Amino acid sequence: MARGQGKGGGPARARGLTLLGALAALLIGGFFLLLALRLIPVYLEHFEVKASMRSLIQDPAARGAGPGEIRELLMRRLDINDVDRVGKDAVKVLRERGGHRVVVAYQVQVPILGNVDALVRFHDEVFIGAP
Repeated sequence: MARGQGKGGGPARARGLTLLGALAALLIGGFFLLLALRLIPVYLEHFEVKASMRSLIQDPAARGAGPGEIRELLMRRLDINDVDRVGKDAVKVLRERGGHRVVVAYQVQVPILGNVDALVRFHDEVFIGAP
């Protein structure tokens, strides 16, 4: 059999990844790696927000507190947990029958590459029962 010919005498089929295909795969993989590196800190901080909100449910001081005091308790917890992306305006404490509902709704805009940004929205609620 001559060199470069397949079994049937025709041209051999190329196998493997071409240079262009490898470059495209590398660029796509790099983009998703960059996306993960930019978004993981946002989600880790959000887990701290949720943990701070859950800890309010267990706090006896929050059960007998008013809306302003509950907001301050939560803001203190967020400050201790080094949460920077949640401001006081993102925290709402609503009076309801039998207690208070704490709502934290905020969004984070993360620069990805050049003029491309990712916008991540969060909305969490907990209910703190009256004593």
